[in-house]
Amino acid sequence: MIERDALEEIEAAVAATPFDPGVFGDEEDWSALASPELPRAEVARTRTFIPFFTLSFEIADAEGKVLYPKGYRFNPLEYLTLPSRLFVVDAPLLDWALEERTEGDMVLLSGGNPLAESRQRKTAIFKLEEQIRTRFELQYVPSIIRQEGKTLFIEEVTPEAAARAEETEDAKERHDG
Repeated sequence: MIERDALEEIEAAVAATPFDPGVFGDEEDWSALASPELPRAEVARTRTFIPFFTLSFEIADAEGKVLYPKGYRFNPLEYLTLPSRLFVVDAPLLDWALEERTEGDMVLLSGGNPLAESRQRKTAIFKLEEQIRTRFELQYVPSIIRQEGKTLFIEEVTPEAAARAEETEDAKERHDG
């Protein structure tokens, strides 16, 4: 007798199980969507941030020779490049961020429901994770994170400046249109 493939058995069991989204409760109550809420920036400023990382373990080669000891501190930006900018905004500033972004930029939502906002706007909007807020020492929305060389720049934009930029763009479109 030949045994059935375990993956096939699992897939068949899943296919036969009715899905009831109500079992998860209301989407507004899902803890997986919760993100830290940041206050609005009152002063525009740009600050630099170098995301130094300290190894909590040693890294050895196949022969056991230690390449990097525990406690080794380095800047990951010496080895990798942030592929895009990150826009960190609250829900009222989503339209501004979506207009300002360019291809590849990501929008992170502080507070609010990124799943519902993604559905409504038909584009990917991600939640601001507490780890990202802490790691980048984010304090305000809107913030734009970008990499230049081996340094991150975190630009805190006042909502008024964001609104003025949007109004200027709208006026230019009306004039050009």
